[in-house]
Amino acid sequence: MSSGGQLLRGSKLQYAQFQPVAPLAQYVRCFWIMSDDNPAACAEPEHVVPDGCMELIVHVGNPFFVRRAGGGFQQSPRSLMAGQITSYLRMCPTGPYWMIGARFEPHGARRFFDLPMHEIVDAIIPLSAMIGGQAGSLEARIGEAPTARKRLKILEGALLDRLASAGPGDDRVDHCVSRLIASGGRITIDELCRQTSIGARQMERRFRAVVGIPPKLLARIIRFRRIFEFTET
Repeated sequence: MSSGGQLLRGSKLQYAQFQPVAPLAQYVRCFWIMSDDNPAACAEPEHVVPDGCMELIVHVGNPFFVRRAGGGFQQSPRSLMAGQITSYLRMCPTGPYWMIGARFEPHGARRFFDLPMHEIVDAIIPLSAMIGGQAGSLEARIGEAPTARKRLKILEGALLDRLASAGPGDDRVDHCVSRLIASGGRITIDELCRQTSIGARQMERRFRAVVGIPPKLLARIIRFRRIFEFTET
């Protein structure tokens, strides 16, 4: 784990982001920690919009309530996988919390979990549904670790172990995702098909398995995020 995390402090909220070590960097965009010792429970839900990434999150302390567009609030699992989202959701704390997460590149989560990613689109599921009893062990070890640095090392180590035993990835999808990100979502699907020598339908099937969503939707999300980030600066 890179030591170059940057901590952002508000009156209550603390957030820090860290870059992964080299073996993980191709698949994990960042690790992060976030905490609040005195949140206003559900007073101001945070809006979360699609960013093309999936996340693994472990809560220490109180969990969150999550509400999707058009749906009621549901309590999040203690440790969870958040799949691709195709519309906004809202999150709010139920009390003091400390949580840690790994934000994957769009194609990254599939390298660690043997599940077609389209099966968890617009879903937040217990991590145990992905890795069985290992989820409880990971959750306990993170909860018992005395420092944020040790908690981050535990999560990083768990992903390194899973990567070491993972099967081969899909190099063509990896290439397409890299080109979509580099172009800001503006490279055409026809051009990606030409570069990878696969047809549009086959590419969509591969994207659904690895990324969870079709390449055209990922391209739109990347373009939206570029605009969203520009307007925030």
